[in-house]
Amino acid sequence: MAPEDADVLSLECPHCGETFPSAIPMDPPTFATIRLESMLERCSACGHASRFSKHDYRFRSA
Repeated sequence: MAPEDADVLSLECPHCGETFPSAIPMDPPTFATIRLESMLERCSACGHASRFSKHDYRFRSA
């Protein structure tokens, strides 16, 4: 798989509903092994900052 085709760790903004890439650059196998309880991320569409837990993150095609 070429880097431009790689899955991107993403979130859905609870404020505007847009999907945006996480600030955490990570591949699916590595993400599966980490512990993540709460992370503050800012939506690139509306600028709203929210806390997210591991179950909020999804991988989507770039």
